[in-house]
Amino acid sequence: MIKFEKFNWAGNTAFIDNAKSAIEYSLPEEDRDWTTVVQNEFSWKTSLDVTEYVNLSPLPDSEEGIIQQRVNDIFEESFAKMLFAKNDDEVLAILEQAQKDAESVGHQKLLDFQTDKWQDNLDKMNQ
Repeated sequence: MIKFEKFNWAGNTAFIDNAKSAIEYSLPEEDRDWTTVVQNEFSWKTSLDVTEYVNLSPLPDSEEGIIQQRVNDIFEESFAKMLFAKNDDEVLAILEQAQKDAESVGHQKLLDFQTDKWQDNLDKMNQ
């Protein structure tokens, strides 16, 4: 296989991927790298470009970053409790409490921040 560089970031490698594919498909079938063929025939056809969701996380020491950490902590603790719940009703009660706890630490402010960042990304992509 011909490599153009030592490392490709996942995503946003359209030029390299297309160039690599063109080279591979110019080779006889028995000489092609199977990973490139699979990438073309299956991976890309079943994947989604998630560029619009990049950089939605706030800085850890910002107000929203602190909220995100608190929400993550609530999730981790609640998930662990749900794993050991005795029945579905207990799981639902834990989930309901987790929702209330997340709301009390400002989850909506975090969601608003992430939504604004996402919309900014969409605006940049559509320019």
